[in-house]
Amino acid sequence: MATRQPGIQDRLPLYYTYPVDHLGLGASLANLSLFVRTDRESNLLGLWASEDQWYAGRVRILASAGGRPLRAKETTLLPHAQVTWLEGPSVTLRKEVWLPYGTEQDRVVIWFLDLANPGSEPVDVQLRVDSVWPPIIEDEGLRRAEPQQQEKRVHCRFDDGIVVVQTIDPASRRWDEVRVLGMLGPHAAIPAGYTFAQPGTTRLIYQVPLAPATNRRLTLGLLTTPQGEAEARRLWHTLPDPSELYERTLDAFEERLSRVRVLTPSPVINRGVDWAKVNILRTQTRYPAGCAFTNDPPQDILVIRDAAWFVFGNDFFTPEFSREMIDLIVREGVEPHGKFTEFIRVAEDPPSRDDYGLNINDDTPLFLLALHHHAAVTRDEAFVHRIYPVVRRAAQYILSQTVDDLVVCTARSTNVHGIASWRNIIPSYNLSGAVTELNAECYAALQVAAEMAERLGHAADAARWRDGAARIRAAMNERLVSRATGLYLLALTQQGEPLESLSADMVFPVLFGAASGEVRRKVVERLLQPAFWTSYGARTVPDDQVEYDPDAGYQLLGGVWPNLTAWIAYAVRHDVPDRVAQALELVYRISEADVPAALGHVVPGQFPERLHGETGVSRGMALSPWMPPTYLWLAVSGLLGVQPSLSGLAVEPAASPGWSWMAARDLSFASGSGSVVWWKGTVHTSLPAKSSDRVQVYPREAAEVVVRPEKGTGLPPDLPPSARGGRVVRSPEGRVLWVAFDSEQRIVLFVLREGVSFQAGGVESTGAPAGVAVGLAGSEAPDGAPVWAGALLPGEGWRLVIDRTTRRVVEEERAAPPVPVEVPRSAA
Repeated sequence: MATRQPGIQDRLPLYYTYPVDHLGLGASLANLSLFVRTDRESNLLGLWASEDQWYAGRVRILASAGGRPLRAKETTLLPHAQVTWLEGPSVTLRKEVWLPYGTEQDRVVIWFLDLANPGSEPVDVQLRVDSVWPPIIEDEGLRRAEPQQQEKRVHCRFDDGIVVVQTIDPASRRWDEVRVLGMLGPHAAIPAGYTFAQPGTTRLIYQVPLAPATNRRLTLGLLTTPQGEAEARRLWHTLPDPSELYERTLDAFEERLSRVRVLTPSPVINRGVDWAKVNILRTQTRYPAGCAFTNDPPQDILVIRDAAWFVFGNDFFTPEFSREMIDLIVREGVEPHGKFTEFIRVAEDPPSRDDYGLNINDDTPLFLLALHHHAAVTRDEAFVHRIYPVVRRAAQYILSQTVDDLVVCTARSTNVHGIASWRNIIPSYNLSGAVTELNAECYAALQVAAEMAERLGHAADAARWRDGAARIRAAMNERLVSRATGLYLLALTQQGEPLESLSADMVFPVLFGAASGEVRRKVVERLLQPAFWTSYGARTVPDDQVEYDPDAGYQLLGGVWPNLTAWIAYAVRHDVPDRVAQALELVYRISEADVPAALGHVVPGQFPERLHGETGVSRGMALSPWMPPTYLWLAVSGLLGVQPSLSGLAVEPAASPGWSWMAARDLSFASGSGSVVWWKGTVHTSLPAKSSDRVQVYPREAAEVVVRPEKGTGLPPDLPPSARGGRVVRSPEGRVLWVAFDSEQRIVLFVLREGVSFQAGGVESTGAPAGVAVGLAGSEAPDGAPVWAGALLPGEGWRLVIDRTTRRVVEEERAAPPVPVEVPRSAA
């Protein structure tokens, strides 16, 4: 079998390519220290660092040849970078912006500027680098810097071929905040001219002669530090070769993205999972107080409810980051009486916190659930012992806030100071008293607290919390159910009046297991009606209610929030299992729209925060920080049904009708990882799992199997625009996943290929058979005489049993491709 030279498309086979005029915004790129936003032409639209300081508002690179500007044609979005192709009459420019990742040298933004003159005449190229240092740039869908950041004054000077920019602090007169801008490398180009102007702007001009049939790479760097000019110069002059940094960045991304490899018959879901992992990495930050993520990047506010949802998904992916963030919250985010606060400012020294003056809201129960989830996934007994005092105080605090067996929030204000709910940013809105959502979460939190108590032998605590949970559940199903509709109330007010308003918040008793039989049935039925469930996802308030507005209150009174869609799908997974896959497709489809600019704040490969409830246009953040881990959680725990607890692991898949297989490889669990394959109603796994389906648990995974597709993974991202024809490239074609288990003297191998998407437009899998070869290390090589070779159709799978002694396949079983069911698409 012929082998191919590995490239980026092999190591990171995830990318989207669009005509520039189809994009409204560029990607957000990040490492643990920096967060940058780009425009659609791979320029910078903001540079922020983890000490919660903005270093740049804009850096724009323009090119001309022979006095005529090069025009941006196409942009490719990659996990680690963004690339734009520019063309002129006789020259092309490939502009790639990226951040070093997985390396200590992470305080620099780098552009590779690859110029090509394919002609027979020399060409003089001019590169102009325009920078605005204060973050005063405004753009829809991008968070604006705080006023004090916009008012930064800077001092610029040109010195030895580079620009040094220092923030002027009128109070302290210290100039420690420094930026260095210039070309990198031993033969770095020197500007032919430079200009400085108000308000903190810089222009550099580079003249680049190109001989006929010549290619030339220039490397532009922008380095930042809060530690003064001497440190900035040291970092600048000790930077490794950018090509070496780039390879190390690819290595780091390749290692992390190799974790939690999920494959289903749906290529849309598969891409969604892959890009969810990318964006989880983009929202992880190392702040002065520790590792955390923010709910509105870039900033230093760590919101506890959002951290909980982050942990639920991230525990299967990078549990080490979950642990560091948990430790930070346990250290800095607990109020004196034991409740978890609303948020922490993690760049301050010491960190500050704020609870909005609420006696209780969803932060405390949700984070108790997150602590339990992390303990269940990591199986770390020492962790449970260490956090138990915090768990005990929080559980006791929940019980202390009950009145007649219902948890009561006593807030009387509005907005964040008066809403005990996830929808806590609605202006002029109060939601307090015995809130149904809050009580459902507290019921579940007390249940898991009791499980942790039992694990450690604290029987009295466990009994107290189980009894408290049972009382809350009984009171909910007696007093928080509307007599008029038979559905859950929004709340009982502090005056004891029922709030009959219908919202999707009724999902929480179902989601957290507090709903009773008949009420539960009615809630599930109502949530899946068109008034709630649309072709964009689930509305926060149905369109048949008087308070419905598809755009008001940050779309919390009738708009679509993708995380809500995920919660509903998870809650109904046993009732209507096909809604899980449908929700996963609905949530991700907007992220790869044919013309993202037509749908508002949409960036291919990123998850938008919230949508207009009727048009589906993105109205919030272009990069929702909590949706990527929520998406991964829905795929792993909802679709594949991987349910961890302290007593063991359950696997209860929610497969769509017609599907015969799903798989996840390299799920983080305990101190290692494992895989799960659902195959024709049987769960095959290397994890100690139970299921209502038949289960086959294997001693370990067989690492010596080698599987290679014959077919390439798609168009490489470095092709010039003329080779692409302006197509939207959404994914590699014909991705194949394999999972192999040891079973005594046999290897049980699953070879699976994703299906074909029915989305109109763009480039999808061709549907042609993909050749696959299977070999065993130390035996027949897959590119020599393979153990097994076959051709997989899209959506097809094979189960092979290989005898270790004879190295032969002794059993084969085929899973035919399912018939794809088209998910409804919006008119937009």
